[in-house]
Amino acid sequence: MDTDKLFFLAANTRESTGATHWAYFHAARTIVAHIQGKAHLSLQPTHEKIDHFEAIKFLAARDTGNFPSETWCSYYKDLALEHPEGQPLPIP
Repeated sequence: MDTDKLFFLAANTRESTGATHWAYFHAARTIVAHIQGKAHLSLQPTHEKIDHFEAIKFLAARDTGNFPSETWCSYYKDLALEHPEGQPLPIP
């Protein structure tokens, strides 16, 4: 399979300082990991509400390759608290 050549088009998200583009990139990365067999997304619908605050927790539980259990939480907490205001968040 050509999963290394798969990409997601994200128009008008790179220059944003908001969380929308950031959540989109994380979701796209986990979808690619799922296709590669490195993450485990269920085909069952999720009936719980998942907002942008909970999205990383949701993805991390299913994608330990991109969200190492021992470091991901502190990394994103530090990023949220220490990242310069008005600067775009790094692309995951």
